[in-house]
Amino acid sequence: MNLSDYIWDLTDADIIAQNQQGHITPRQQELLLKVTPWPVFGCVFYPIVLALTLTPFWVFHEASLPAFVLPMYIVIFGGVSLFIVVSALHHLWQVKVNRHEFQHGQIAQASGEVRPTRRGYVAYAAGMKLRSQLQKVDLLPGPYHFYYLPRSRYLLSAQALAPDVRAGEAQLQANLGRIFRFSEGDLAANRTGWLSLRQRLRLMIHGTGFLLLLMFFIAILFAAATSPEAATGNGATAVWWQSLLVLLIFLAGIVWVSREIVMRFIDAVLGKSKTAVGHVRVITRSQGRSSQLYYVVGSLELPVKASAYYALVDGLDYRLHYAPRAKMLVSIELA
Repeated sequence: MNLSDYIWDLTDADIIAQNQQGHITPRQQELLLKVTPWPVFGCVFYPIVLALTLTPFWVFHEASLPAFVLPMYIVIFGGVSLFIVVSALHHLWQVKVNRHEFQHGQIAQASGEVRPTRRGYVAYAAGMKLRSQLQKVDLLPGPYHFYYLPRSRYLLSAQALAPDVRAGEAQLQANLGRIFRFSEGDLAANRTGWLSLRQRLRLMIHGTGFLLLLMFFIAILFAAATSPEAATGNGATAVWWQSLLVLLIFLAGIVWVSREIVMRFIDAVLGKSKTAVGHVRVITRSQGRSSQLYYVVGSLELPVKASAYYALVDGLDYRLHYAPRAKMLVSIELA
């Protein structure tokens, strides 16, 4: 999923012009409605929870139970269910109010500023924090004139009040250093095609973490191979295919972990870095029940931590420095 497809350019001149006239653009309205869907699942789930809470009234009303059981059940589960139902109704009301504002609301405006944080860039105006699509404010730090929806506090567009963007770019660069944990010295080494000593040590620490995981996998295989059941062969014919499947999974895990270890240690020993320049797309890929975030420049994909989603301001070009074999981002700067 390309996350850039779910946001709009907050500084687009046409969008600002329409917001100035009090109109929400069709794309803004479409995307805002997408992030506030009706809680259909909740409308089905919460009545079921409430029904389960009331079960003792018609299931155990003739059973001989201690006198304290039924009141205790009602207090505990009834209180939890009441909280859940009230929260659901409040959420349903908020969705109704927000969706009505997205379709028919008036646009407010005020001057304020964008501040850098570890969770990205936050817009403040009229003494309050403004919300943005997917909780991401794609603006350089600095003063702005904002257009927003007053009740839901959703930010619609922004006009920069400072013509010189160098101060904002400097704050952006400092914030990138905080999020990705690199210094000016690290960046200077990467510009010459080398990893700094601290970055090489970090690669070795990561490699050591994978080495511990590898030892864990090997220990489990060793324990399974030397168990009494494995030695006597009891039950082996009944579950041979299950044992083979587990063995293949563990061997695949060992191969993958071994590769990660080797790649990190080679990068740390050789100490060379590579650079990619261009527009950075932020995408996610599902991995089982979790998802992994990637920075993509051309055909290069670099896995990054979740907080990296908030780190970049879209629409700018960046220079990414990375360990070439481990595909590990070590620093990033404006191009």
